[in-house]
Amino acid sequence: MKDRFFKNIKFCHWVFVVFCIVGCTTKERENGTAVNIEVKKDFRQLEQEAQRLPIDEQASFWKSKIQEISYSRLPEVKARMYYRLAGTYYNKGDLDSLNYYMRKAWDVLEGVDADSEILTLLNYGEGNIATIEGNIHLENYYFNLAAQFIVSDSLMDLTPVQKASIFMATAQSDARLNQYSQAMIWNRKAIQNLQYDEAPVRLQYRAYRQLANNFRLSSEGSLDSVYHYIQIIDTLWQNNRETINPRFLYDEKAHYYQELHKFDSAVVYHHKILKLDEEILEAEPRHPPSHTNLFKDYINLSQNYLQLNEIEQAENFMRMAEDFIAQDSTYLTDVEYLLFREALVNYYFNTQQYDRAFAEYNLLSEKNKAVYENKYTQSIAEMATIYKLRANENHIMNLNQQVLMTENKLAQNRLWLIIAGLSALLAIAIVVILYFGRKQLILKEEKEKVQLQKRAMELQQQLLRTQMEPHFIFNTLAALQSYIRIEEKDKALRYLNQFSRLLRNSLELSRENWVPMDDEIETLEYYLGLQQMRYDDSFDYEIKKSDTEEDYQVLIPPMLIQPFVENAILYGVSNTSERGKIEIKLNLRNDALEVVVIDNGPGIKTLKQKPDGKKKSLSTTISRERLAILAKEKGIEVQVNILDRNEMDKNLTGTQVELIIPIERDF
Repeated sequence: MKDRFFKNIKFCHWVFVVFCIVGCTTKERENGTAVNIEVKKDFRQLEQEAQRLPIDEQASFWKSKIQEISYSRLPEVKARMYYRLAGTYYNKGDLDSLNYYMRKAWDVLEGVDADSEILTLLNYGEGNIATIEGNIHLENYYFNLAAQFIVSDSLMDLTPVQKASIFMATAQSDARLNQYSQAMIWNRKAIQNLQYDEAPVRLQYRAYRQLANNFRLSSEGSLDSVYHYIQIIDTLWQNNRETINPRFLYDEKAHYYQELHKFDSAVVYHHKILKLDEEILEAEPRHPPSHTNLFKDYINLSQNYLQLNEIEQAENFMRMAEDFIAQDSTYLTDVEYLLFREALVNYYFNTQQYDRAFAEYNLLSEKNKAVYENKYTQSIAEMATIYKLRANENHIMNLNQQVLMTENKLAQNRLWLIIAGLSALLAIAIVVILYFGRKQLILKEEKEKVQLQKRAMELQQQLLRTQMEPHFIFNTLAALQSYIRIEEKDKALRYLNQFSRLLRNSLELSRENWVPMDDEIETLEYYLGLQQMRYDDSFDYEIKKSDTEEDYQVLIPPMLIQPFVENAILYGVSNTSERGKIEIKLNLRNDALEVVVIDNGPGIKTLKQKPDGKKKSLSTTISRERLAILAKEKGIEVQVNILDRNEMDKNLTGTQVELIIPIERDF
């Protein structure tokens, strides 16, 4: 009894010690929360202090504050300081420093469950960077993300001016992508945030002007609505002439009267705009928009005078536009040149110079086509960037969740680790058990490490496949779009039907790392059938394989042969004057599959001599990387040999690609 009494006293003693430790930890967390709130409150005062400083001094101010421990201990506050520091370089036009400090802000938040306010600001900053770089789709993605954060969090501690600025940036970005209805929604939200007595008049003026412009361009708008908002911005200007530039007001009025076919009134306002732009150009001769605005003024006046049948005035302003091109062409983009060419066609047509009008119209059509193709290519690249960006964000989010779960688990296990450590002192027997337990754990970790390495290779294979499949899908959609554009509906429907079969088959195979060889051949035949339609049945193809019972048990990596077949079409049979022929041979050789792809094109040696002959195929590069990973995983040698058939036999033409692909057997 006496021994049991003393044992109970010892147990209560250890429980008391443990609760003291836990209690101290809880108290420390409560104190930390109070400190965080106080630091955030002080930071608001710092922002106000920085705004009162000259722009040149703000960067050094924020750099010094970042080093202070009281601010750097809280990730969200430190990230916001980096954001403010990046903003100082935005005002200076230093894009490299701007990008650097924005990355620092994101890095600080890595692994942190940040609040929506700092995420709103950082996404808004990324949108501004994308605007500077001319990446319109990425700009639209970030601005919309920032705006959605504001909508979803009504308690966000941003000023009405900050919210309104973000909404207006989002509206302007949507309008640039012709999404006028969505743009007007953001415009109205901006105006709602500016409905207070001391709201900046210039922001109100800009918001109403954007709304008027979007109503005018939208198919849902009406001229009555446009006039309503023109009256509002006119009133704002009348009451604040010293702080507001009336150029936007004149521009809206000019376009409004053009829509009403009151070209004499439109000319009056275009002359007012011209006078303002001449004054701006004289004050800011190095500012590119000042030059382009003046160029557009000449064209607008010329077109309006044509409508009034005042040919002499129209010719005068067209000559001024031509002189501008001769002297200041570096300030003009393809859009301005298209505008000029279109105006020139109208001028020649209205002055009955039909031959010149027809010649200029042909030039305009060619330039339009080139600009459209460039924009289409750029749009695909930008959408691919957003696709990768979203995938990375999801991956990072999953990693952050895993880190938080691990931290919570560690916090929950801390108490048990303390008790286990103290209990270990009670008996040697427990030490022996822990020793053997540790040994078993090491063996388990080594086994898990091997499994993780294998899984990493599988994930890398899947990543490379996801890189290759969008590349193929973009090419296929481009071909489908060409059928639709030239209104070949039957071909488009057959092409779409064939593509849907290929896509469904490809998606089913892409879930597996190894697929039956016959399924892969079926997918390859769908692909070749599509390409035959795309190239107007200008080539034939043949797939040869040994028809043995062993073939049905062979598994190969999916979508590995297709990129080399694609190159045989793009760089081989599409460049020959004869009827194209593609031959694909599949032969089993021990634990590998020998694949030979032959075309009758000009040959790789001839293609390399062309100006664009050294361009590398993205899908081929990805396939080579996949083969390298498979070789490392299987421990066998793989090969990719590309030969010119003319060097093998002078009577032959074309390219021969030889692949050695690892296989698995399905027993």
